[in-house]
Amino acid sequence: MFLQRDKLEELKEITKYEEKEILSLKDIYVKHAEIGKGLNFRRFKKIIAYLYNIENHVFNEQLFYYFDKNQDGIVEFSELVTSLSIIEKGEFGEKVELCFTIYDLFQRNLLDMYTLRELIKKCYIKLIVKMEHCVKIIETIEL
Repeated sequence: MFLQRDKLEELKEITKYEEKEILSLKDIYVKHAEIGKGLNFRRFKKIIAYLYNIENHVFNEQLFYYFDKNQDGIVEFSELVTSLSIIEKGEFGEKVELCFTIYDLFQRNLLDMYTLRELIKKCYIKLIVKMEHCVKIIETIEL
């Protein structure tokens, strides 16, 4: 997939990426995106896993909605680049806004006690399940 010069210049202007970084991301995007459509949620999870070596991140869904700026269910190349730019090279304030958006699970523009409790559960549910599995194994060994 070819990246037009004007689009490349626009991405260089609105992100903190250099031309070679954008072109490298384009190559990665093309390998993961559905031809002519972009990244649906399933493909988005794969590209995030590829880029950051994170399988099944607990906030993949929130990240997907953050990246999908026009809320059409597809992450386009420009949406990917602008969002990754904030994650990798953004100013402190931009990163705080990103985190708040991702942690605001119910999109109420606040992080109350209920939301914080749900965040903690979301972060630790896999660990809890693994611990329960280990306890069951230990219990069977002790019998």
